[in-house]
Amino acid sequence: MIEQTDPQRSPNSLHCFHGAPAPPQVVDGWQRYLHLPKPARRAIWYLLGPAVLDLNGSNHEELLSSFCKEHGISKEPVVQAVYSCGFVLSRAAALDLGLGQVHEDLAALCGDTAVDDEDALDILLARYEGMKTQLRGLIAQESLADHGKVLVGLDWRVDNFSASHRGANLDTTVVFLTMRYRDGHQLDRITFQLTQDALSELKQFCSRFEEAN
Repeated sequence: MIEQTDPQRSPNSLHCFHGAPAPPQVVDGWQRYLHLPKPARRAIWYLLGPAVLDLNGSNHEELLSSFCKEHGISKEPVVQAVYSCGFVLSRAAALDLGLGQVHEDLAALCGDTAVDDEDALDILLARYEGMKTQLRGLIAQESLADHGKVLVGLDWRVDNFSASHRGANLDTTVVFLTMRYRDGHQLDRITFQLTQDALSELKQFCSRFEEAN
């Protein structure tokens, strides 16, 4: 078990809410989580991971239906449980909270409810650090996208052309560099043609950047 980091802290205060109690909806959803059948609770990351990281998009409903069918439970308590767990863990990750602080928050959410085994908390804590790393990467990307275009990938090819309407026997090599970028919530791309001189300038920049870092 992870030891508490602040034994003097009020039992109703949560680190992920800056010391304030959790909203009623979060508390209700947490109770739903605690009362899920053990097999469903232990498989909660099947839904929680995609929900927190906003993966699979429109496939969330399909995942939910599959999960509920497998465990023989209705959707409502599962949705509320995933919302509560995801909300707390997302806020904790955004605030860069450590495992000890997250454990305190989850224990505080339990209140007077008797948890039949520490497994209820351990299930969430076991994958928190991995989720936190991924989520904070997404947060950084979103923070950049809030203020302009963000490069997300590159595609390229090398061509050689010999003639155009402007002249013959040109024998020129050109690199087609397509930059994929995000502009707000939109994905787009732009393609540049790089001559040898332009490519050399780009390589010099990359070398200087690597040396500086």
